Amino acid sequence: QVAGLKYVVLFPSAESAHLYVHSGGEERMLGQGNTSAVDVGHPDMLAHPKYADAKGFAVFLRPGDALHIPRGMWHYVRSLSPSLSINFWYTCAEDAEAEAQADAAQAHAR
Repeated sequence: QVAGLKYVVLFPSAESAHLYVHSGGEERMLGQGNTSAVDVGHPDMLAHPKYADAKGFAVFLRPGDALHIPRGMWHYVRSLSPSLSINFWYTCAEDAEAEAQADAAQAHAR
């Protein structure tokens, strides 16, 4: 975090069943399987009752802080003031190998 204050809520991928994952057939961005129907900032517990059982944790990012969000980790981010952040995505060797194996399995299944 370079400037400003951010509120971040993280959920392990094991909590996906509680996060109401958008599926295909919806708007292009929402149908990718990596977005949630739950508004973490203002959850609608009537529409999303399983969210009450989601186990995550929250952090505040201040200038000078760094946060590693592992691959597959659900995250909600809200700026609490004008903010400037730097993001960096990378693939480690283990991730690249796992992706290659998944792609090969998917191609074989076709």
